[in-house]
Amino acid sequence: MSENKTKPTQQSPADYLAQIKPEQKRLDCIELDKIMQEISGHKCVMWGNMFGYDQYHYKYDSGREGDIFLIGFASRTKNIAIYAAAYDDELDQKKAELGKVKLGKSCIYINKLADIDINKLKELLKESMRITRERYPQ
Repeated sequence: MSENKTKPTQQSPADYLAQIKPEQKRLDCIELDKIMQEISGHKCVMWGNMFGYDQYHYKYDSGREGDIFLIGFASRTKNIAIYAAAYDDELDQKKAELGKVKLGKSCIYINKLADIDINKLKELLKESMRITRERYPQ
């Protein structure tokens, strides 16, 4: 079984945030950092170029297993990717109701925070964390 490429690093989240451009994207990422620290109760750990909060150990039926952050985000060239790993029909509907978003299986892509409802995002992140912890108890 291959080893996971996504792992925690020693990179400083503050240093990484400081270099994000343009300025509005940096400010949005700083706000996301505050939101995710508040929701998770954990400080950020960089997982490569992704900001991760809390973590869990997963094991799939295929036998593949590893550790990954519970919620997180990344500043991408064209957008900001918000990672909320849990998915089910109800949660997927809530993701779609956030505002102007594009959705992946466990990702929510936004152009800027002003495009989404922050209170709905907070509730969605809490729900995603709860579902993920139920699926993968420690």
